[in-house]
Amino acid sequence: MRDFPVFATQHGAASLTLREIPYQGIAYIRLQETRDPEQLLRECTEFCVAVGAKTIYASGNGFLEAYPLHTEIWEMARSSDNLPYTNAELISVSMEKLDDWRSIYNQRMKGVANAATMTLADAQKHLDQGSGYYIYKDGVVIGIGVSQGDTIHAVISLVPGAGKDVLLALCTVLTGGKIKIEVASNNMPGVRLYERLGFQYISTVSKWYRIK
Repeated sequence: MRDFPVFATQHGAASLTLREIPYQGIAYIRLQETRDPEQLLRECTEFCVAVGAKTIYASGNGFLEAYPLHTEIWEMARSSDNLPYTNAELISVSMEKLDDWRSIYNQRMKGVANAATMTLADAQKHLDQGSGYYIYKDGVVIGIGVSQGDTIHAVISLVPGAGKDVLLALCTVLTGGKIKIEVASNNMPGVRLYERLGFQYISTVSKWYRIK
């Protein structure tokens, strides 16, 4: 199902993310320009429901504070200097392993607030860019992840207690003086792990409220 980067009505404009409807029944609405957020939200919600959404979250306007807060998306960061040591190793995902890697990603990320299902096109993009990884330690796969530029986009531990090594391994391929990561505020295990490794809260990227 395609997204609508611009969903325009007489009451304003919003962006609709509908790609999760076939997988989880979830739609996301980001209000943009509007003088009547209540009416714009109603129109967006009605459209999302009509195309199959069972759960709807919205962001982008102070009017939404009247609804229950679902989660905040935080940016956290730390210096790339003096990272703790890990003997975990990164192996770039290959074409032969791409389907398995994508399957693991989707299984583990399902239920994580605001995490998008990885499509075949998404997985192919990570393969082409060299941003998708398996993480090994002592010959055993302990996790997978996505890491590129100065940002870690996904940290997935497959072994209890391996999150630290997975994260540190993903840091080793990043460039620049600062390492950035985004995390949902209600993902407390993730937040605590990042804090223990020296990441600090930088800003709130967005706030998402439950509409339906």
